[in-house]
Amino acid sequence: MTVINLDLISQDKLTEYNEKKYYKTARINLAGQKPLKIKDAKIESDSLYYTNYLTREPEKIALSAIGELKVKTGTRIIGGAILGTVIPTIFILEALLDNKPNADNAGVIAATVIGGGAILGAAIGYSIPIWETYQIKDANKTAFSIDYTFQFGPNITTSGLVLNF
Repeated sequence: MTVINLDLISQDKLTEYNEKKYYKTARINLAGQKPLKIKDAKIESDSLYYTNYLTREPEKIALSAIGELKVKTGTRIIGGAILGTVIPTIFILEALLDNKPNADNAGVIAATVIGGGAILGAAIGYSIPIWETYQIKDANKTAFSIDYTFQFGPNITTSGLVLNF
């Protein structure tokens, strides 16, 4: 028995960044201009709708005019809190070894300094954003590929043609 199979697969042109079509905070880089900070960005079809961060005016731009889209995905709050905890801990351990480790309130003072360092580090880390970058230069170009498959078994032989567009 022989089976011939034909598969047609249509793929979305924006597979890389179209999974989420709304971004609260982003930056776009246009050719020959400074990066533009935007908010409430929405990808629809072949355009990006957004609110300009400075003018607070809604605007629209074609995806083909955008070099890259940088999306804010979070902050460095955890890393800042860890650094804010580790650095004071090192100095406190050194101070406890050099001075009187059994001094009154040494544990309370150490805990206060470590906790304060963690809070300060988290506040600093919160101000440092994490950006995810998407290249959009070729967003309007489509790709077409053809592939074939053959499988031979004891009872069946199959061949397939796969078209990706």
